Amino acid sequence: MPIITPAYPSMCATHNITASTQKIIIKEMQRGLDIMNDIQFGKKDWSDLFTKHDFFYRYKFYLTIVTGTKGSYEDHLKWSGMVESKLRLLVQKLENVDGISLAHPYVKPFSKTFICSTQDQVYKIKEMYGTLEGEKYASENLEEIKIDDETDANKLEEDAKANNKFVVHLLKLYIGLDLDLKGKEKKMDIQVPCSDFDSICRNWASFDKDLYSLGIKYVKLYDLPNDVYDEDEKRPHKMKKRKNNKNGIGSKKMKVDSNATSTDSHNNQTAVNNSR
Repeated sequence: MPIITPAYPSMCATHNITASTQKIIIKEMQRGLDIMNDIQFGKKDWSDLFTKHDFFYRYKFYLTIVTGTKGSYEDHLKWSGMVESKLRLLVQKLENVDGISLAHPYVKPFSKTFICSTQDQVYKIKEMYGTLEGEKYASENLEEIKIDDETDANKLEEDAKANNKFVVHLLKLYIGLDLDLKGKEKKMDIQVPCSDFDSICRNWASFDKDLYSLGIKYVKLYDLPNDVYDEDEKRPHKMKKRKNNKNGIGSKKMKVDSNATSTDSHNNQTAVNNSR
């Protein structure tokens, strides 16, 4: 079935649709219909139809895909653009993992550029970017550069090189994971789809390991960075552990096995535990 984009020029986007995005589209259409019916009967206002999405509140776990470039800004656009274009392949691979009922890609990327004084800072920010901890590290240790149409990116890189510093361009993408582990194995390892995606990206004809990097890591809801929320939005916080009740039975809690996760782009792996 052809799926035509509403924007000009119209294009067929059928090949971009996965099982997850199909579910999301149908669910949003139903939500829109429900809102319109409520508006018609005076239960809601028109403003309810334009309420901002709740993507960064909806899921307990997210995958963060981070591209890094130590080259020029033009190199960064090529590398990050290529990874973005392949993201649907990762979504499709995640959908085939038993225990993942939905892999929801967020359509908007987040980009930042930092000036690092040492190679150690370059390594750390690439490893930590996309998390609340990484955001804190960058604000305390690095200089952030805003790049827009008026920025002379080439001069910026030349000045940094003259001062023995490094310019790092970073872009992050998010995939929300809706898990269904009831009656399944407690541990769910998605190392294979992440490693396959890493290999696909590294097989890019222009890939240079000295310029480009790719990291995939899980992020819990309450560890998401502040820049994914608007200033007037209240970010989610980690809930306090519930004490055991009188019968000695604690509350059920979904956990992520941090020992089974690596942000090394050569060995990306993520495991989710539904342990009690």
